[in-house]
Amino acid sequence: MWYLADALRAGFSIEQIYVLTFIDPWFLHNIAQIVAMEGRLMAAGEGFARADEAFAELLREAKEYGFSDRRLAALWGVTEGDVRELRQRLGIRPVYKRVDTCGAEFEAFTPYLYSTYETECEAQPSDRQKIMILGGGPNRIGQGIEFDYCCVHAVQSFRALGYEAVMVNCNPETVSTDYDTSDRLYFEPLDAESVLAVCDRERPAGVVIQFGGQTPLKLARAIDEASLVARAVRSRVGNCGGWCVGRCLLTSGCGGLRLCCGPRRIAGRGAGCGFLCGGRRPRSPPGRSNRRRHGSRGLSGIFCCARL
Repeated sequence: MWYLADALRAGFSIEQIYVLTFIDPWFLHNIAQIVAMEGRLMAAGEGFARADEAFAELLREAKEYGFSDRRLAALWGVTEGDVRELRQRLGIRPVYKRVDTCGAEFEAFTPYLYSTYETECEAQPSDRQKIMILGGGPNRIGQGIEFDYCCVHAVQSFRALGYEAVMVNCNPETVSTDYDTSDRLYFEPLDAESVLAVCDRERPAGVVIQFGGQTPLKLARAIDEASLVARAVRSRVGNCGGWCVGRCLLTSGCGGLRLCCGPRRIAGRGAGCGFLCGGRRPRSPPGRSNRRRHGSRGLSGIFCCARL
């Protein structure tokens, strides 16, 4: 795909590329349209500071073409945050369309949603307090199933605690994207732009980032800096100088959440009493085990960036 675009930029005609690759010209014409749009965007880069009506229309057209904020930032020599801020100021936001997860065979309890740059939005978020769980995205060699297992247990646990569970994942081969797993399912890429757009639409009380592996973990700072989570916090413990790492246990005996930070307990008075913070799993001190300390009845460890 990238070589095809490079060939078009270098001046190859669609006929020449077809002779070399035997790719149907219909697809080549579509790629050529994207490359042509890229040229228009590069030529209009000086209008970013003015952001007049013509530039706003071009920006909306670029989003309809599928250009990401990161790619637009590279073309215009600005940051991804600058592009996102301009979009928000101009009112250029994605809307969400619904897809029946059961194909009209029977009632779907969780119609999933996908983003598009149109006018009518079918998301209709509820007024309930909600927690958003980020999945692991596409499976990779050696991992995938364990992340899906953890995400499903997180959804079940938060629903049992009375929260609306909002799932964000883009892998159709997982249980976390089944029609009856979560309360709401957003079938979206796990990148900062897409996840922040869902946060902007849903306004969750917290975002669980740990169970999807490194893919959602890398979004912790972007979510925190965007200030779209209802009560996002950044805690410091001792002299760690950064994210507080909270180990959350959903145990069958405590009646709620218990949060610890490594060997140092920072909360544990019951449901909704402490912090869930984004970060890495704490290491046990020499000769001690987190498993022994927390007990064997914990269902899962949850890291998030929210106060519940």
